[in-house]
Amino acid sequence: MSPPMPLCFVRRGALAPLGATAADLPAATAAALGEVLPLLGCGEEAASLAFAAMAANRRLAPAAAAALAAIARDEAQHDALLKGLLAALPAPADPEPVLAAAQAMHVSLGRTLITGRLARVAGLDSAVCLILARVLRRLPAASDTARVLRRIHADEARHVAIAGNIAAGMGVMTALKDEAAHARALLVAVIGHVGAAFDGLGVEPDRLRRDLARLPAGLFAA
Repeated sequence: MSPPMPLCFVRRGALAPLGATAADLPAATAAALGEVLPLLGCGEEAASLAFAAMAANRRLAPAAAAALAAIARDEAQHDALLKGLLAALPAPADPEPVLAAAQAMHVSLGRTLITGRLARVAGLDSAVCLILARVLRRLPAASDTARVLRRIHADEARHVAIAGNIAAGMGVMTALKDEAAHARALLVAVIGHVGAAFDGLGVEPDRLRRDLARLPAGLFAA
């Protein structure tokens, strides 16, 4: 299978979608997930590019650069996994508004030096962990979709720890938290485009936005 059209960002060498099925999901759940996953898929495309770019930064120690390069490869796998799921889910009614907003968010978040970028990415990836945890509570645990999202959730939690640790060794804690909070605030605004879809999944959108606005404890533990 050839690589599909990108959601937000063209990536050289993008992987082909990895097969999945949504036949084991209730129809309403599948439809709502089809509205939400493009937002996450756009984020995976952006994250793969961001981590690859940061890994090439000469300010980083070789071990840190290697860790970020490995994360970039993980994010490329996530992109392929989500595109495989999206191919099996009902097409979203109108994905352009949320994708345009997400693309603009990711572009703006990349306009900073590496320490700020690491902090912003750690903030976003920790937000993705929260979103996935909420969604997974509403999916049949044995479903193919839940299996894929659990894998992504586990990887993202590890990415948060790595990026946060590297950032903590490079920047001032207050500034790092400000950068992460800024990234999450932008995401909260973007989520407004798919609030009804989260509601359809049984994830209360207003509560999700409130929780996303709070940084998790220990985000930048060195």
